[in-house]
Amino acid sequence: MNQTILIIEDDVDILEFLDESLTIHQFQTITSSTGNDALNLLREHKIDLVLLDVELPDTNGFELCRKIREVSTIPIIFVSCRDDGADIIQGLELGGDDYVTKPFDLFQLIARIKSNLRRIPILQELPKVENVEINFALQRLFINKEEVSLSSKEFQLFAVLFSNPSEVFSPSDLYSLVWGADSLGDIRTLKVHISRLRKKLEQHPNSNLTIQTVRGKGYSLTI
Repeated sequence: MNQTILIIEDDVDILEFLDESLTIHQFQTITSSTGNDALNLLREHKIDLVLLDVELPDTNGFELCRKIREVSTIPIIFVSCRDDGADIIQGLELGGDDYVTKPFDLFQLIARIKSNLRRIPILQELPKVENVEINFALQRLFINKEEVSLSSKEFQLFAVLFSNPSEVFSPSDLYSLVWGADSLGDIRTLKVHISRLRKKLEQHPNSNLTIQTVRGKGYSLTI
């Protein structure tokens, strides 16, 4: 696979378990037990995905996620013993792509990692929208030549909706398309990402792209 995973975890036993397990599953790994060290590693290495604990000795994972999002759009998966709904939503609203609670099933975690590394293939001819440029290879969106900063999952949601304008996607269908049919997760994850994506599109000047909520059915993008 050759993808590199940065594991940020201060529990030595869990860190070693994740390091060994991901290596067995053919991922390259880099490990860190502190937030400051993790930020340095992100600057020094090409990282494809971050596994991020919430409780760290020098900071918390939420704050670290915010700092990572200031410089990178790579997928971030929280792996935390904090399973309160408010913590999950906070992590996602700060830019996390997924949230896994401890204790976790290794094979489900591997599935979530693969899902978050997957890039959505767009097979249809894309609609032509004035002043909208999309780079699917780099997962970047530009409106009026200004970049709209999107996380990996936000971009993938946008890509699915944009390639099928006005089509209404049910929450379960969108989750399956973006996170993978074999990925087990909470639909709240999708709702938080839709909310973040909608706000970013609405806040961008001169953007006519709007995510509509169709009551009882799902979501669509109007262009």
